Amino acid sequence: MAPSTLVALWERQAVATPDALAVVAGADRATYAEVDRRAAALAAELRTRGVGAESLVGVCLGRSVEMVVALLGILKSGAAYLPLDPGYPAERLRHMTVDSGTKLWVCDADRRAQALASGAADVLLVEDLPAEPSAPPAHVVRPHHLAYVIYTSGSTGLPKGVAVGHAALASFLRSVAERPGLTADDRVLALTPLSFDISILELFLPLTRGATVVMAPPVGNTDPELLAATLAEAEVSVVQATPTTWRLLLASGWTDGLGRVLLSGGEPLDPQLARDLLATGGTLWNLYGPTETTVWAAAARVDAVADRVGVGRALSNTRLHVVDESGREARPGVVGELWIGGDGVARGYLDRPALTADRFVPDPFGGAPGRLYRTGDLARWSTDGTLEMLGRTDHQVKVRGVRIELGEIESTLQSYPAGADCVVAVRRARAGEDQLAAYLIPEHPDRPAPGPAELRALLADRLPPYTLPQSCTVIDEIPLTPNGKVDRPALPDPRPASDPAPAARQSLTARQLLVAEVWRECLGVEDDFGPQDDFFDVGGTSLALTTIAGRLGERLGRRVSPVLVFRNPTVAGLAKALELDGSGGRELLDDVGKKPPNALGNTSTSADSSSGSY
Repeated sequence: MAPSTLVALWERQAVATPDALAVVAGADRATYAEVDRRAAALAAELRTRGVGAESLVGVCLGRSVEMVVALLGILKSGAAYLPLDPGYPAERLRHMTVDSGTKLWVCDADRRAQALASGAADVLLVEDLPAEPSAPPAHVVRPHHLAYVIYTSGSTGLPKGVAVGHAALASFLRSVAERPGLTADDRVLALTPLSFDISILELFLPLTRGATVVMAPPVGNTDPELLAATLAEAEVSVVQATPTTWRLLLASGWTDGLGRVLLSGGEPLDPQLARDLLATGGTLWNLYGPTETTVWAAAARVDAVADRVGVGRALSNTRLHVVDESGREARPGVVGELWIGGDGVARGYLDRPALTADRFVPDPFGGAPGRLYRTGDLARWSTDGTLEMLGRTDHQVKVRGVRIELGEIESTLQSYPAGADCVVAVRRARAGEDQLAAYLIPEHPDRPAPGPAELRALLADRLPPYTLPQSCTVIDEIPLTPNGKVDRPALPDPRPASDPAPAARQSLTARQLLVAEVWRECLGVEDDFGPQDDFFDVGGTSLALTTIAGRLGERLGRRVSPVLVFRNPTVAGLAKALELDGSGGRELLDDVGKKPPNALGNTSTSADSSSGSY
């Protein structure tokens, strides 16, 4: 009988391949036996602190061997893990800690104060763990036990926790081991932050198949050249990323896909990007799935590209139903809402019975175990039996691969004292990437509306960086559809974020003028930028980072890293950094993981990544 918990899958593999390399994180590496021994020591310590089945333990660590040890140790103790991104605002971390009932954090010494400030009653530092367990923990893990809780954006202004059990997690890992598949010879890149569920494939799939996890460097998603070097030097064979990250990597000139498996998910895979990825020689898969059904639910190998890239067929132990307005299964070609059933369906939302009852419904089609998750995604079956995704039934969106409830931002924005009403929408930025745009009806029309920087400063204490709008436009009224709903497509284009007086340009130094000129060229605008204008406020995106850095490098006759632009986003700041830094920004890579998050939503552990459906 196949193991039905992650712990059983891991322990079977650790016994079978004790000397195989399990994790590589820069110069640090550990075998299966070493990881298992250290995880057992952590599990034993957790048990002495009263941790057991259905307990939740917070994990706040960067990508490292210690992070893998922490996850496995928590699960071996019988508890479940709660990922806590160190780049999140303090108020959000506190909400997740308190709302979930988490009493204990596992972190390093640098984050101990953060844990206590977030409401943790106990902190276990990875630096203090013994190398060997004092006693083996009791094998208490059962398929029905909780494995993890991941918080996703909530329409009411507060995130909600999705609770997933071991049976669902083990079923998912067995399914993706079959398709797309993995062998013991593979090396899988761990690029995604732990707070997003697709990290589960990157971490646990290889560790249950005898393969190796290769931890990506902290800024791999903003420095595509560093990411490309990691793929080559670590001989990575499997890479999972969002379309946004794939575009960034391809824009840097990367073409080395031959012999690699390229997994794309979290956002729709457009046909041209698919063609570009296939041209690298890699084997391409398009994946789809919401957090509520345990990571991915459908997969399609992409060999040829037509007008649309589908998401293929259900993974094993998964059922996909396209439901029409009458509640019946839709015929091929008819658009309906996608409902998902099978072993991967989550328990529901943690301590949210009403919301759980609304989204997790009895299966009217007779499937076992009898529950379906209503995704809110529009889909249809093609004539060849593959699934096509067509958008949303509500106002949930994906930006850079991250699932966002626009209502969460709007609810928080209502706290702005000058705003009487507001709405948030997704708009295509000048550089060609989707961004969040806020529209505000001021309570006092004679007062100026907040600029993007002021708006983000207001919201940053409560929302994670990836949800912060990058423009704010004052409007007289919110456009409505005939049935009284907000007509987001009718909202005007966002106002330019930069409109300095003509004197601002005259005050720029020669190096600042160079930066401003390159910004105008790469962003396709004619604005006169002032010294304190911010790259992200004026339409800069993650894709534009590479272009800006490359153009500056051409003008200066030396390499300029996108990290330098990323860390110094104002005209004056970037100009000064270019004058002081002769290395192009490479030395920033050593400590960038210690920096606070930036406007793109990146943190010390983050990559452009997804949580939930698209």
